[in-house]
Amino acid sequence: MRRRGDLGVAQPALDALRARFPVLVASRPLAVGVDKALRLRCPDYSRRRLRAALALHTGASAYLRALAGGSMRYDLDGAAVALITPAHRAHAKRRLAQTPRARASNDPVPQRSRRFPLLKLNRSAQKPRQP
Repeated sequence: MRRRGDLGVAQPALDALRARFPVLVASRPLAVGVDKALRLRCPDYSRRRLRAALALHTGASAYLRALAGGSMRYDLDGAAVALITPAHRAHAKRRLAQTPRARASNDPVPQRSRRFPLLKLNRSAQKPRQP
């Protein structure tokens, strides 16, 4: 889960990383473990900044579409390094289906939150309040 202040840290860091690594601009699926490569190549960035920037990048719809429809993962230099697993592809498709735009186009009735379901209260069973 992203903390409230992470977006303020993540967006400038992601913009700087996109200037250094064109693979981030193209929204190509990244190699598993790319965070470790980023830490080695960008020692001036804190771990928190890099993780927040990667979370912002990999949670974007463009990245998820590339992951769901692609076949290869790429390193920071843009070289293809591994195949996308069916499990990762399915996960990206599930995440895309959960985006507000997808829900709005598929379901005109808003979804209820599982964490906070609406409570059914039996009003007749409640005692009236005394003034």
